Amino acid sequence: MSEDDFLKQLALATIADNRARQAGSNVDFGIDDFPPIPEFLRRPWTKKEKERHKAQVELDKDRTANPGKYIKMPPMRVDPRRVEQAATRRAMPTKGKKDKKAKLIHPSTEAIKDATRHLKNGEKRKALYSIARENGLDPLKWDHLNVGQVSMNLSNVLRSRYYKMQEIKVDGVKVP
Repeated sequence: MSEDDFLKQLALATIADNRARQAGSNVDFGIDDFPPIPEFLRRPWTKKEKERHKAQVELDKDRTANPGKYIKMPPMRVDPRRVEQAATRRAMPTKGKKDKKAKLIHPSTEAIKDATRHLKNGEKRKALYSIARENGLDPLKWDHLNVGQVSMNLSNVLRSRYYKMQEIKVDGVKVP
């Protein structure tokens, strides 16, 4: 292809693309609609560019062949302060009937239940709010919920803090 032919094709493709855009057409004249770049406009690659391209091609091949080699999950963080507690918790007898498999209750949830077990409705809500304030939470965001939901949310937040190794207090007593 000569230089004149290339420039004519490029001009025609550009004009068609501009007219389509002015007319409000959604047709996209992509890179395939333009003529190929002729040899006289191509610059030869330098040695450094060739090496970089070759290394990139090899890396891409390796990534497609071994995707797990480049995408790794972070290692699980073991909390040394919790290892001993976890061992004793596993050894603890579970609550409930002997013939049924009972669930092991998280220490923060158990502390909340023990602190509010004997209370009913309004008193229970006040006790839950005081536990929330004691741990630096704003309980007013749970004002629209019923008492059971407040208890559940507070338990979830405190459990999250427990796993983040933050101190939790229920009625002035630190949860182990």
